[in-house]
Amino acid sequence: MKFAPVRPGRAVALQLLKSGVWTAVATGKQSTTGTASLVVTAGTPGVYSYRGWTAALSGAPAFASPTRTLTVTAAIPWPVTNVSATPASTTVALSWTNPTSASLTGVMIRRAAGATAPASATAGTLVTDAAKTATSYTNTGLSSGTQYSYALFAHNGTPLYAPAAKVTTTTTVVVTAPGPVTNVAATPADM
Repeated sequence: MKFAPVRPGRAVALQLLKSGVWTAVATGKQSTTGTASLVVTAGTPGVYSYRGWTAALSGAPAFASPTRTLTVTAAIPWPVTNVSATPASTTVALSWTNPTSASLTGVMIRRAAGATAPASATAGTLVTDAAKTATSYTNTGLSSGTQYSYALFAHNGTPLYAPAAKVTTTTTVVVTAPGPVTNVAATPADM
C-alpha cells in the first residue's frame, strides 16, 4: 500500500469488514517512501471485503483506501512423497508419505496400463480416493505380467489437487509347474 502525503512512522492497517465493522488484520508503519508492507495469513475460504487505512499524523489526515474484494480459496496440499509399489501376480501394494499440509483431506490414486502414469486427477482409471490418514493401498484384480503406472494426487476438500507423485511397476508372472507324469509303463527286454 502507498499513502500520500508521506509521514514516516505513521500507523497503517489492512482492515477486513466483519459483520459490518472494519477490523485490523495486519498493521505496520509507513516508510520514508510512503509505502507499508503487511503480511496476512489466509483464513477460511470465502469472499472478503478489505481496505487499507492510515492514521492522521503531522497534518496528514486519516485515510481509508477504496474497498476491494478478495476471494480466499483453500490451500492446495503439498504432493505425497516416497511412493513405492510392490507388485505380485495380480496385485500392486502402494505406499507413500502424506504431506503435513493442514488442508490435506485425501489422496486420489489413478492408474494406467503401460509406462505413462495418468497426467491429471481425471485421467486413467480411478483406483481409490484414500482418506487423509491412509499411507498405503493394495490395488487388486490386475493382470499378471503387465506394466501399470500410478499417479497419486494429494487433495483438499474443494477438491484442488497437488501435482502427481508417480510410480511404474510390472506385475509378476506366475509360472505353474507341470503336473505329474501319468500312465508310466515299463517293458522289460532281454540283454
